[in-house]
Amino acid sequence: MKKNVIALSVFLSATLLLSALTFSQTKQEAAEKEKQFQEQKLKRIQESAKAERKYQEQLQKRQYEITQEMKKDYPGFYHALEELKEEQVDSYRRIYRELAEQYLKIRELKKENPAMLELQMQVQEAQVKLDIIAAKYKKVEEKKARSKLKDEMESMLNKLFDQKVKKRELEIISLDKGIGQLRKELQEIKKNKDESIKLKLKQLTQTDVFSW
Repeated sequence: MKKNVIALSVFLSATLLLSALTFSQTKQEAAEKEKQFQEQKLKRIQESAKAERKYQEQLQKRQYEITQEMKKDYPGFYHALEELKEEQVDSYRRIYRELAEQYLKIRELKKENPAMLELQMQVQEAQVKLDIIAAKYKKVEEKKARSKLKDEMESMLNKLFDQKVKKRELEIISLDKGIGQLRKELQEIKKNKDESIKLKLKQLTQTDVFSW
């Protein structure tokens, strides 16, 4: 009887010890997994922050290059933006950010269609000037000054409208040229119908003389 009690006691002690060891091991594994998870999370955050810093650096570089180009090629637009900076800094930042994001398109348009780019910049300049006048109008309370600013806004809206219509006309002319070229190519295809069919038929029926 005594031996049985001792054996049972030893068995229970061993079981408890094994459970304690298993629990400790499981806890350690969980801690290790949590550590790995946190390390991976930190790594992703660091990589994301690095990518964001790189993007912001590229954006700032483009903004600087655009600023220099605007100052040189489109001084009216440049000075309008500088004035907007004093009146509406958020709009100023938004416009420069959009210009930076469209940087490559602007460069491409400058080479392929400078007239379109010139008109596009005029439209943007008029829009910026309109925003400036509108911002001033909201700040002024004196009736005579508000009436003058309102007249300026109406004049600028007329100018902006005409510029947008002209820009649309240039876009249509460009599309017409493209359609004209496509029509010309289509006529050439129709003209060479018989030769094209003969060539294709020859390709489909031709067998290799030599077989390797």
